[in-house]
Amino acid sequence: MSWLPVELPQRVGVVGGLEFVPLTPALVEPDYTAVMRDIPMLRAWSGEDWPTVDFPIEENLADLERHHREQMERVALTYSVLVDGRVLGCIYVLPLPQSLGGRGITVPAGLELPAADVVVRGWMHERPAAELIGASTWWLGREPFTFPRVWWQTNSQCPDQLAACDALGLTDVIELPGSDRTWYLRAAPADPLRFHVEHPGSADAQFCLGRYFDELGRRFDGGFDPSLSNAPDADVFSAPTGLFVVARLRGEPVGCGALRFHRDHSAEIKRMWVADSARGVGLGRRLLTELERLAAERGNAVVRLETNRSLAEAIALYRSAGYVEVDPFNDEHFAHHWFEKRL
Repeated sequence: MSWLPVELPQRVGVVGGLEFVPLTPALVEPDYTAVMRDIPMLRAWSGEDWPTVDFPIEENLADLERHHREQMERVALTYSVLVDGRVLGCIYVLPLPQSLGGRGITVPAGLELPAADVVVRGWMHERPAAELIGASTWWLGREPFTFPRVWWQTNSQCPDQLAACDALGLTDVIELPGSDRTWYLRAAPADPLRFHVEHPGSADAQFCLGRYFDELGRRFDGGFDPSLSNAPDADVFSAPTGLFVVARLRGEPVGCGALRFHRDHSAEIKRMWVADSARGVGLGRRLLTELERLAAERGNAVVRLETNRSLAEAIALYRSAGYVEVDPFNDEHFAHHWFEKRL
């Protein structure tokens, strides 16, 4: 299914010392121990009479085999939550419409559920609910995932999770009546602007690059020919030599930017563009900040960029963002100004 990245993360360390590891049959014994540790809590969380006090490990193994099969078939994601190598819980991830089957949930007539959003639900022993919810929603909201929104699912019999959602600012609520409790989907307020790292050959990346080249062709003295640039092949903006970011506003591509990595732990910002229709609302500054964040996240201490004298508004943005003008550091054919910033 296209809702998942091509390569799924296999072992991910996230904030708070939590690790997410795909739930497979190999984890049956530690998972079973975690499941049987607090049966009343799990029944309240699941909305079902599960697990029973005599729940056998063989049934738990069958559950893990099913979850593993769903993950291999790209129907759902199930990850064990580990702390210091110990299994303390699980999270389950499904596309929003599919996540609401069973457990007596009724979807009110007329409620429109975004098909591209995902729902995550989970449980964990020993640690506060806010740690699990915060880490899960933070991780699923970042690359390689590209979900528009991540919703946490809980219910009225899990007051600790509801309080954690309040504390974390997951203030958007979808309320769903159930047979014996009320179910809730909680998410942070929607940001209409989203940044996605993707291959520069994607349809939206090519759309943005085409508009970018057209604009430079109109504004530069003598026009613009990408083949004369010091990065004529967009493939340099894909791993491991770089990355490409597409900015989408309410799902529509309205900007782009790229990073090119160098061995001296510096990164060049390239191909930064914002559509005319999205200018004047701070999108360019947010795109620049996102590129800086991605550069720092990958171990770069310095970001550099060059620009043409005709792009006065870009020059003003760079200077106001803390960039200083330096001597030329490359032979870019179309550049008149070179800037750098230490991260």
